[in-house]
Amino acid sequence: MGQEEHAIAQALRLHGRAPAARLARTAGLSIAKFRHRYGQLKSHGLLRTVTLVDPSALGRPVLASALLRTDSRGTAVAERLSRTPNICWVRRSSDERTVAIQLSTAGNVELARVVKDAIISDPDVTGFSTAIVLRSWAPHFAFDYEHIAVQSAPDLQWYPGNRSVASLDALDLDLLECLTVDAQMSLTDMSKVIGLSVAGTRHRLIRLMDSQTIHFRTRPDPHRDDVTTIRVEAAVSRDVADLAEELVNMPNVVYVSELTGARQLCVELVCANEPQISEGYARMASVQGIHDTHMLRLKTVDGKST
Repeated sequence: MGQEEHAIAQALRLHGRAPAARLARTAGLSIAKFRHRYGQLKSHGLLRTVTLVDPSALGRPVLASALLRTDSRGTAVAERLSRTPNICWVRRSSDERTVAIQLSTAGNVELARVVKDAIISDPDVTGFSTAIVLRSWAPHFAFDYEHIAVQSAPDLQWYPGNRSVASLDALDLDLLECLTVDAQMSLTDMSKVIGLSVAGTRHRLIRLMDSQTIHFRTRPDPHRDDVTTIRVEAAVSRDVADLAEELVNMPNVVYVSELTGARQLCVELVCANEPQISEGYARMASVQGIHDTHMLRLKTVDGKST
């Protein structure tokens, strides 16, 4: 991306759903040029603003991560899982042998049921491992150090009971559905979908943002053929929160999670080429306190996204 495109990405990182006039001003562009350039970035999948929803707000405070092993039938398994309730996202490895998923459920009993019905009962799944997500961070994305938004304290997106959950009604859930489809859908369009005035829609959106029920992040579209998500799990000998302070300020990082199990740390990076993959992995693996690393290359499956 050129300098103007990086300026647009920085404006989106700073202001998320701000009006185009404010984003253009932050990027140092005219509104017309901003709309044109940003439209190009969106259409080519180079930038995509996503809505991250606190699962507790949906009544599903238990978050789990699972890796499934298959006998070269990862695509079929991934497509079935992408249509399964309680599964947040689905990614498959390039060799078709591994599928990574994230689940959110109301409790451990429901988690066990979903694992049994969706994973254990699948004849193409030859083995699996699961881990509970204890904490997660979702930093602002950058492809390189020059354009990264340095965060002195990691942005802790979620952990069980970290905030009072907003009481959501049917209109709030409809609004969340709109934001999941298009994080930058206009207030006017959202008001038409949910059947509420623009002012009422704005009020609900602000409440969801102020309560931190939702977060907005801008990053490359993981569905692009030339974009690869790498997932790195590692054992640690330091507190994961301390490690997160270093990791969230590295290029390419989109998620940092603390898990149960032998490998307590999981980091996801979105990379555009082989040098970014190798350099990103090397940077993370060299951090003091990280060892026994394991890396997977993954592609996001249509139907479920980050």
